[in-house]
Amino acid sequence: DNSETLDYSLLYPDQTNALHEIKLFLEDPGQNIFILQGTANSGKSFLIPYIQDLAFKIGIQEAELFAHSKRVANNLMSKIGVEKVNSIYSYIYGGKTLETGSDYEDVFDDKDSQVIASVEKVLLKKSDNSENALFIVDEAQLISDSFYKSLDLIFGSGCLLKDFIGFTDFKNSKRKIIFI
Repeated sequence: DNSETLDYSLLYPDQTNALHEIKLFLEDPGQNIFILQGTANSGKSFLIPYIQDLAFKIGIQEAELFAHSKRVANNLMSKIGVEKVNSIYSYIYGGKTLETGSDYEDVFDDKDSQVIASVEKVLLKKSDNSENALFIVDEAQLISDSFYKSLDLIFGSGCLLKDFIGFTDFKNSKRKIIFI
């Protein structure tokens, strides 16, 4: 439990206000997504342990922290001193087909509809997080909904933001996302 080690007196008034707004969001069953914005080095990431503490105090069983990539996750762990930051890619992708963890999708030539490549498709996992899990995404400006695939690999739909929101499964759960 972080509660003993968190010093709320260290917070600036705007950070305290942000936590108040986040508490209202977490308590509102009608809201799924919260976006915390601020200038660089304004103390947004510093609030993450406080947000997790707040979530646990109001009965949220799981408050998972995410970053775009493993590199960004490692930077965040050392910057704010949290033990675990997940890479979105490794957390949400790698779902199973019947035999393997991926499928192949053919890419066609526009002119004569010939198959010019076969792209490995890494499938979206089904979330097994708790019913009311909170997903906190730091450096969220790196999460795009632009289509992306490498030469021989595509993750899910190719749109990370769409896939991440799909992974949370708002329709069948009370999960929430905070984008920082």
